[in-house]
Amino acid sequence: MSDEWVWGTGERPAPGVPGTLLGTGQCPGVGAHEEAVAMPVHRRYAVTLPGPVGAHARPTVLLVHLSDDIAPGGGHVWTDTTAQWRLHIEGEAATVLSAPAEYTGGHPCLHAVPMP
Repeated sequence: MSDEWVWGTGERPAPGVPGTLLGTGQCPGVGAHEEAVAMPVHRRYAVTLPGPVGAHARPTVLLVHLSDDIAPGGGHVWTDTTAQWRLHIEGEAATVLSAPAEYTGGHPCLHAVPMP
């Protein structure tokens, strides 16, 4: 994997070029463009896990890193340090592929922010 593609260059690499991630449309409104838009592949993300509904609890922030795994249907997989969480991230939307048993899964898409 490489981070060769730079934001703001206006260049759009061809599909399959290392360092890009193409939309798969797993979350509503994500990847639903008429043509696939190449995005840089970030090595780390902070993903927000909302607290229980109605509990007024603070959200939990999960740090994940790029793994060598492939998501169902293709695409990259990010995992936490314990490998209990496996996420597919597209843009700023994370889809949970697997999670610890305690996770209720009430939210199909979670907010993901690229980390340096």
